[in-house]
Amino acid sequence: MLRPAIGGIFFGNIRPMVGYLRYLTLENKLNNVDFETLSYVLYHCGFNIPKKVLSSLNELVIVEFNDKSKFALKDLLDYLHAGLYNELKTFDFIMKYLRNSKVFVDVGANIGGYAIRAAKYCKVYAIEPLPRNYKILKINEKLNNVKVNSFSMAAGNKNSKIKLYYTPKRYGMPSIKWKQIEFIEVEMKPLDEIINEEKIDLIKIDVEGAEDLVLEGAKNCLKRTNVVIIEKSESFPKAYRILKVKKDF
Repeated sequence: MLRPAIGGIFFGNIRPMVGYLRYLTLENKLNNVDFETLSYVLYHCGFNIPKKVLSSLNELVIVEFNDKSKFALKDLLDYLHAGLYNELKTFDFIMKYLRNSKVFVDVGANIGGYAIRAAKYCKVYAIEPLPRNYKILKINEKLNNVKVNSFSMAAGNKNSKIKLYYTPKRYGMPSIKWKQIEFIEVEMKPLDEIINEEKIDLIKIDVEGAEDLVLEGAKNCLKRTNVVIIEKSESFPKAYRILKVKKDF
C-alpha cells in the first residue's frame, strides 16, 4: 500500500476512478519531488489536489486496474497512460468497438494502455518507436498473458532512419516532428509494409503531430479498414484530407 507523507499530503488507500496501486515489495519508494507532474497526473486521474508531491518511481511497480489488467510502471506519468485517464471517451469507444472485432492496429502504443486490453478480444498490432516504452510494453504483454504483435519502430511514409525526439520524464509524447530535449535514431516503415491483413477493424493513430505521415504510408491498409481514430493536432487538416481521399468518406 502506498503511504508516503510528502509536503503535508498523506496518501493512504488511493483508488482513483478505475485503478489502484499494488507494489511488488514494501520497500519500494517514491522519489524526485515534481509538483507539476503530480498535479497533472492526479487531476486527470480524478483528483484535484494542487501542487507538490512525487514524480518518478525508483523501482518497477505493478498497477492492477479494476478490469484486471496489469501494468508495469517506471514513472508516475506511466500511470496516467496505462489508465488512459486523459482520453476516457476514446478509451470507452475503442474498448466497446473491439469486443466484436478481429484486428486492431495501435500506432503510437506507448506502454500498451489500449493494446494490452484489446489483445484480450482480438488480434493486435502495436507500433511504438521509443525503446523505453517498447520494453515496458513487452513486460505488460507477459504480465497479462496476451499476445501482441509489436514493432519497435515508427510508422511513416517511407523506409528510413529518422530522429525521434523525446523529453526525459515525459515519455508519453515522443515525436518525429516536434523537437524536444533529446533524440534517438529509429527505424521508420510505412504501415503498408508492417501490416498484412485482409481486413482491419480499427486503426488508432497517436503520434504527436505525425499522423499525416502515418496515413501517407498506409494507402492499402486504409482501403481495408473500417474505422480510423487520429489525434487532433496541427497535422489534422492534412490527415483528414488523406482520409477523405483514400477512404472516400
